[in-house]
Amino acid sequence: MNKEENEQLEEIEDPIQTVYGYLVNGEHKKEALFLVQSLEQAFDRSEIQFEPAVLIAVHHIFATVYIWNDELEMAAKLQHTFLVNKEWCVQNKPATGSYLAIVFAKNQQAFIDKTLQKYNFLTTEFNELYKAYLSSIVNPNSEEHFSLDLLPFYQQLKNAQQLYCH
Repeated sequence: MNKEENEQLEEIEDPIQTVYGYLVNGEHKKEALFLVQSLEQAFDRSEIQFEPAVLIAVHHIFATVYIWNDELEMAAKLQHTFLVNKEWCVQNKPATGSYLAIVFAKNQQAFIDKTLQKYNFLTTEFNELYKAYLSSIVNPNSEEHFSLDLLPFYQQLKNAQQLYCH
């Protein structure tokens, strides 16, 4: 491969990175969904095999895009890949917490109830975020779960609402 071909390859952005960039910035919601759907179709038709850790990371990103776009059935299908793995969720607490923050911010009660019932460790391992959700979104007038210690989690939920709930 010559230098020019190499430079052209470097200019081509990884579509998963593009989706991730859209997600992090809360921009191009429909484009992110289109890319995720297209990538899933391409993966289904190809014989590409991902390493388990890569598959979990990709499904985490894709499930988050589906939640953002209120495609709950697809999100539920993909979230199983990482939420079934408690060890991964705990080791990757910031990633799991950010996913849950978006899930909670979207406040799709039936989806949340099913998710928490199926992966019951989430309410204990992510207790602060769950309590912040209960006191700031489910019942904002209740003081039952309110705590100043939860301020970072209230802020995380508020940020998720601002980025993903419009």
